[in-house]
Order: sequence, then structure tokens, then C-alpha cells
Amino acid sequence: MEQTQKQLDLLFQIANNSGQSIESLVGLFQKGAIAARDLGASEQDLFKFVKITSDALKIQGTSAEESRGALLQLSQALSTGIVRAEEFNSILENAYPLALAAARGIKDAAGSVGQLRLMIVKGKVTSEEFFRAVIS
Repeated sequence: MEQTQKQLDLLFQIANNSGQSIESLVGLFQKGAIAARDLGASEQDLFKFVKITSDALKIQGTSAEESRGALLQLSQALSTGIVRAEEFNSILENAYPLALAAARGIKDAAGSVGQLRLMIVKGKVTSEEFFRAVIS
């Protein structure tokens, strides 16, 4: 119970600092926690990912309402094992800085969001690879 409260406190802090919906960030964290083993992610990695994501939404100027769809798609991208084009398109529209971070972190994308999108369309970007690229 104490651990859960600490997690919620940190998520509230991230939500308040970024102006994002706590519900959406909790959902993203929960999906990440469920997929953590497949992602090779620690709890610290998950919080880092949530913070980077919320910061990307803030930089883009995406409102809490607009970000809900992007966060839902991002949650799905983490839990399906492979990033799909539909999910990535939502990220591009509402969280471009996050797509750019992934492109910079994925060697074969060579920092190009366009190249990363082509890789995703071809089914060549795993959830773990995307996750690791964002937090690196």
C-alpha cells in the first residue's frame, strides 16, 4: 500500500508539472508496468518514460484532453510488442518530441523521424526498442 501511494504521489507530481491528466499518466504507467518484463524495464525506467512523455506533450503544447489519445496509443505501443503505424501516427500528431527522441535513440533511424516511420510501417520497431530509445 505504501509503495502504491509513493507511485501515485510521483505520478501526481509529474501530472502537475506537465499539465497532463493524472488518469492518462496512471494508465501509461500501468500499461508500462504490465509490459515491464518484456520491455526490460525497472520501475525507475517507467517513471522516466512517463516524465519524458509528459514533458514532450508539454513542449508540444498538447492539452490534457488532446494528449489522452496519444497516451492511449503510446500505452498500446508498449504492450503489443511492436509499434504499429496507427499508434505512431498519434504520437507524431500530439507528441512529436517523443517521436524525435525515439528516432535519435534507434540506430537504424539515424535521428530521422521519417526513417523511423518507414521502419514502423514495415513492422521493424519493437516496443522494447522504442521504449529504450526514448529513455536513453
